[in-house]
Amino acid sequence: MKRLTSILLVAFVVLGLSACGGSSSGTDTATIKSGVYAGGWTASDGSVGVLAAQVSGHKLYAVSNDFKFLQLEISLNGNVVTTKGRYYSNSGSATVDSAVTGSGTLKSDTVTMTLKFVDGQESQVVFQRLVISDDASSFDIMQGDYKSVDQTIDINLSAIGAVSGSDTDGCKYSGDIGIIDAKINVYALTLTIADCPASAGVYTGFMSRDKKDGSISGIFGNESALAGIILKK
Repeated sequence: MKRLTSILLVAFVVLGLSACGGSSSGTDTATIKSGVYAGGWTASDGSVGVLAAQVSGHKLYAVSNDFKFLQLEISLNGNVVTTKGRYYSNSGSATVDSAVTGSGTLKSDTVTMTLKFVDGQESQVVFQRLVISDDASSFDIMQGDYKSVDQTIDINLSAIGAVSGSDTDGCKYSGDIGIIDAKINVYALTLTIADCPASAGVYTGFMSRDKKDGSISGIFGNESALAGIILKK
């Protein structure tokens, strides 16, 4: 699991830097638009960092540059954002439900929130939707054989979105991706990891594709852990 999280950081630092060129225009007062988001946080202890997230519907999965993870349920009333969810430490392990709560505002495609953690810490968080979010999604462009950036994980995505693969530790991967909206570059992911006790389990989350190099990145989790990966053909 630690290897997956390390791979994820590379994925989203690259994704955030290559995709920042602005966000799509307009304000949606009904929901936060699905897509790939990037931004930063400033904590009450003075620490700062970079955040990247994938959003669809009311769900947000995020990772920071110091390997802190968030799995949030988001509500929107007008332009007022409220959230609650799970906070995961840098080991990828979960705390408890509602370990983080927050509120803020949505302006255009930028979300500004104050998050409050169960340990009393607060973080000021800003997410901006990236233009990469509006790339079309399809099984055809995702299909193929991929390797993780450290060459330890092999994954195949089939023409119908089936996921299969393995890694050098003997872990077996299976599952599928689903197209949520053909106009949005966020895919639903269901993944089962087996034959490796430390990481075994069923995970759900999101994946996105960077059309510049064809790489795929994702964040996925369950009640006990959150992880992520970047894959290249």
